[in-house]
Amino acid sequence: MNVVDLSRTLGGSDHLEVPGLGFGSVDYKLIHTHEQHGRTNADLKFNIHEGTHIDPPYHFIENGATIDEIPVETLIAPGFIFRLTSVMPGAAIPLKDVLSSGAPPDDLTGYIVIIDSGWGRQALSGDIYYKQAPYLSQELADWLVQKRVRGVGLVNPPDKVDPPPRHDDAPIHRTLLGNDVLIIENLTNLDAITTKEFTVIALPLKIAQGCGGPTRVVAVLDGGLPR
Repeated sequence: MNVVDLSRTLGGSDHLEVPGLGFGSVDYKLIHTHEQHGRTNADLKFNIHEGTHIDPPYHFIENGATIDEIPVETLIAPGFIFRLTSVMPGAAIPLKDVLSSGAPPDDLTGYIVIIDSGWGRQALSGDIYYKQAPYLSQELADWLVQKRVRGVGLVNPPDKVDPPPRHDDAPIHRTLLGNDVLIIENLTNLDAITTKEFTVIALPLKIAQGCGGPTRVVAVLDGGLPR
């Protein structure tokens, strides 16, 4: 079975800090060691929207579903990837550019769609990665809602990063999450997906009333799931 890991390593060398939003650094601290205790144990502290994670509706919608309320069966879903050949840094991605990159199935209901802007291969520092990243146009977000996709996966946030947080910011988050389209952020290793269609498994931590969920995301490329 050909399985591709699309997740960043939390706190690892491929982890990127989000600038300007007040996130603390990932803090992994051993409290038991092999030398002293014959085992390892650790405390872990990080922002819930660091690393690869899922945004549930509650992230931006006051009465929206929290991460523990998302039906787990909807997070094992058919996937489709759009690969963009070029994007403008710091600019909105037009719908026409996405559609011209590959014809999707007629019915995308329940799919997790991945939009590979190529940005993850261009920007290596957190400051550039977030502040200059391309983002989804309103027309593209509206199209995803219209197609009734289950989620959209990206290498960066769907909105232009524009801190500080305020009530009228992040219109793309609000459009998608307000229509129950989940957002999967900070994907990586998208070059390893060699087919247009595959199966996505994206299972977040089950955090009570969670406004986000750190997630291990994989693509199963052989068209089936393990038996």
